[in-house]
Amino acid sequence: MKKLLAILLIAMLAFNWYGYELLVNHLQQRSDRQLEARLDAGEYDQQQLIELSVALDLPYTTDWENFERVDGDVVIDGIHYKYVERKYEQGRMIYKCIPNSDKARLQNARDAFFQLAYDMQRSSDSKQPVNNAPAFKKALSDYEQQIETDPFRMVTIRSGLLYVHAAEACAAGHFNLPAQPPEISLI
Repeated sequence: MKKLLAILLIAMLAFNWYGYELLVNHLQQRSDRQLEARLDAGEYDQQQLIELSVALDLPYTTDWENFERVDGDVVIDGIHYKYVERKYEQGRMIYKCIPNSDKARLQNARDAFFQLAYDMQRSSDSKQPVNNAPAFKKALSDYEQQIETDPFRMVTIRSGLLYVHAAEACAAGHFNLPAQPPEISLI
């Protein structure tokens, strides 16, 4: 009986540490696959689509006559949108997107769970003063490269990566230094 209770408590602890996050990730992936299948089958309301227009300078490119189906997602003002289709027209890429309410609902549930778990831990430690300082400080934070993915900064054409601006292509492998280099004096 003690072994069974110990196994049960360890299983609950493991679920609290890792299981809930894995469960939410699995549910999000499943809802994304279901939404993709509905979009591929054309089972969506045209009235729910929003249109994003992005200036895109692609030399020697002609306007596309029709929209093409595209996969991807974007977050605008905290709302998750799924790309439905895109079209290049008059130097602009036009994306039609649909709100992904299932993903937002799952993320809100995940955030609420962790907020409740954090509040329960905090209320039990109410005798100790609250310290909001970070537990550790990054020693080399000035030299870390910040990697951000922006779907509007790069364009994929025939599985090749083309940069929209030449300066981004040249600077992709260089790091910014936090100080100005020393001056050299010639005698």
